[in-house]
Amino acid sequence: MNTRSKKGQLGIILIIFLTIIPLVFWFRLQPLSSRYGDSFTLFTSVGQLLGLIGMTLFAVTLILSARLSFLEDYFGGLDRMYNVHHNTGVTAFLFLLAHPLFLAIPYLQSSTLRAAEFLLPSANWPKNFGIFSLLLMMTLLTITLYARWRYQLLRFLHQILGVTFFFGALHGILMPSDISNSILLKWYMLSLSGFALCGYLYRTIFGAYLVKHFTYVVTGVQKLDATVTEIVMTPKSERMKYAPGQFLFISFKSPGIKREVHPFSISSAPEENELKITVKALGDYTKTLPSILVGSTARIEGPFGRFSFTNSYTNSHIWIAGGIGITPFLNMARSLRSSTVTPYAIDFYYSTKTRAEMIFLNELTDISNAYPSLRIFPFPSDEKGFLSVDTITKASGDITAKDIYVCGPPPMMHSIVLGCKKLGVPNKLVHCEEFKLL
Repeated sequence: MNTRSKKGQLGIILIIFLTIIPLVFWFRLQPLSSRYGDSFTLFTSVGQLLGLIGMTLFAVTLILSARLSFLEDYFGGLDRMYNVHHNTGVTAFLFLLAHPLFLAIPYLQSSTLRAAEFLLPSANWPKNFGIFSLLLMMTLLTITLYARWRYQLLRFLHQILGVTFFFGALHGILMPSDISNSILLKWYMLSLSGFALCGYLYRTIFGAYLVKHFTYVVTGVQKLDATVTEIVMTPKSERMKYAPGQFLFISFKSPGIKREVHPFSISSAPEENELKITVKALGDYTKTLPSILVGSTARIEGPFGRFSFTNSYTNSHIWIAGGIGITPFLNMARSLRSSTVTPYAIDFYYSTKTRAEMIFLNELTDISNAYPSLRIFPFPSDEKGFLSVDTITKASGDITAKDIYVCGPPPMMHSIVLGCKKLGVPNKLVHCEEFKLL
């Protein structure tokens, strides 16, 4: 078992710790009796706490968006780290939205007009920075959460959140408040904001120069069926090393192909010199990839992810692939070809709508013949219905002490995870490739 698996939840603990520190500094500044002596101080104090928590979580959101590979271990993989990034960003927004509202409530005791004036821009520029930051954040998050725009445009809007944070940090540091009155709180917020802005600059502004990339050349493009294409590449100079099950970010330089950066699972085995990705035409971008010209170059960042049987807790596994979710399992299964020992007992459920879509079944059967402890269970849903945990336990027996790997359509993954929970499978044994782009 890889020690990375033991670190998977430490990231959440660290976020909680980072959020508590400024609250401790804040509570030590004044006695509680002065903080909550009357309604004015009560709402003001709650508003200040909401602002501190919101800015701390906003800073954490930017740090996580920097895609720093060493942080993956502490969240259980980049896919889970990005999910935490998404949830932390939404939580920060809610706290920051409530922050000025609570501060304005005491002014309602005088008049509604005074409360409205408090929330509007004025000659007070530190306050204006906070208003601009919140309005921009509201606009960007509304677009990224609900708009059905092109991925690259949404990604660009998402990156502008760094500018939003900069204005918010200026507001927090320059406004006369407990931050300016406490040297410890001030330096803590300055340091955390500095790290967040450095992460933003590293990834967004200077990423082309600071982030390591590999250059590969496309040597083969093969259509495996009407919608699935395999792209084969060889390194132009340095070869990227990766583990079974990992993924990468890639952009192609080829006529007719947009220079967009997208994540794809690696489908070749780690010991191969050739690098392969298997792509299904699901959107505007992926539909163009079959037309990539041989000889085109690919710019690659990676590898990423902890969705690998090498990070397992046990030697008994259940692999569940749905549709194009087969790709990380192809990588893992192909890596078994070169194995001289068979430490893993694997039951692999390969689910597609029809048997004709099981374009890798013959290859997987050949691997199973060479690696007998890998058992393949084809599961076309038009013949057998939807794959469920009950079906798996009937064929594989008790799965509560096995590592379970799932990748496929979200409804299928949700159903399998829910079924595992009902059976009592420990959460740490259930591994999902659940990557979200934003």
